[in-house]
Amino acid sequence: MTPRLSSHIPLEDAAARPSLQRIVDATRLIDRSPRTSGIANPTVAVTASNSHGRDGDSCGRQETDITQPAVQALQAEGLEFRLRFRPIRFS
Repeated sequence: MTPRLSSHIPLEDAAARPSLQRIVDATRLIDRSPRTSGIANPTVAVTASNSHGRDGDSCGRQETDITQPAVQALQAEGLEFRLRFRPIRFS
């Protein structure tokens, strides 16, 4: 399953689309779906929203200001995450 936060929007609008609440809401839905199919403890994979997500905010602060706080809030709710592809650095 490869869910996303948005679909069929202009590329010029893509960077502004993610928000902390949109990530939290989508991830809760992503977590809930396999549970309704009998998977007791699904693990959600998270990737940076841009290819330089771990490069010290050199290409934007989306990971630091939006994605990281959303993941931390969801972890506090008990959701399990695996960071994939170009993972966000949590330090």
